[in-house]
Amino acid sequence: MRKKLKPLTGTLVVIFGLLHSVSFGEEAVPRKVEVGDGVGLHYLEQGEGDPIIFIHGLTGDYSDWTRQLEAFAKEGYRAIAYSRRYNYPNKNRLRPDHSAIVEAEDLAAFMIKLKLKNAHIVGFSYGAYTALMLALEHPEMVRTVTLAEPPISLWLADLPGDDAEAGKAHLKRLMNEGVRPAKAAFDSGDDEAGMRTMFDCIAAKASFDRLPKFVKDRCWRNIKEMKAIVSSKNIYPNVERDRVRSMGVPTLILSGSESHAVAKFTDSELERLIPENSRKRVVLRGATHIMWVEQPVQSRNAVLEFIREK
Repeated sequence: MRKKLKPLTGTLVVIFGLLHSVSFGEEAVPRKVEVGDGVGLHYLEQGEGDPIIFIHGLTGDYSDWTRQLEAFAKEGYRAIAYSRRYNYPNKNRLRPDHSAIVEAEDLAAFMIKLKLKNAHIVGFSYGAYTALMLALEHPEMVRTVTLAEPPISLWLADLPGDDAEAGKAHLKRLMNEGVRPAKAAFDSGDDEAGMRTMFDCIAAKASFDRLPKFVKDRCWRNIKEMKAIVSSKNIYPNVERDRVRSMGVPTLILSGSESHAVAKFTDSELERLIPENSRKRVVLRGATHIMWVEQPVQSRNAVLEFIREK
């Protein structure tokens, strides 16, 4: 049976905004490392023990993980969250064709600068895309990887079985109603229209307008990333299925039972492709794409259990 394409509701996006912005507590003073080619990355760190690195999603930054850093540090881990190349408070120059591949190389250089031979990697949304690319390109640097719904959107073009038609339709909508018009808006200098267009396509109509001002402010401080992503010719870099089939990195696929269709399709593909002895899938009942906000304890416990099993 074909899966029904269901976006997040406007109400849920408002809830996301509220929780996303009030659950961090006070921000610690960040550190900064230069990872090469004029790129500097800010990060937060707490605790001692085996390193675990958290990667935020689109329009997020290191502050998304503040509470999780504290919790994982108490569990005996050296918990680290960094802001990706174009996210607050980084001041890196905008360059063409940004992608999760570029971000994976940033992360590899970041780990080398911190003298980390390897680490547990936890990625959310586009940050999970980055985590997957790191695991594929530098598997020796990854002890375990948690993928919380990476948007491997090109897979929608050739899904197997009954999902094929719905996948193609959703990919077409994403590009024609989201990425392309958002890029046109940004190119014309209308940043608000660009931001609204992407939010409304990914989530639900008028979702951006319903966000409280303080939530929008958090998005605005990360708008540079949004511009870099939608203007890229490689926004959703290809992930070769044969490479995923041969992945040996222990992988946790973390899904929300109520997540939108892209995540359901791509997570199912990941589960199908990654060797059974290398992966585990946990579906959080009642959670959407923002499971780390809606169910932070359950998400954390799923990661801790998986890491301890390995």
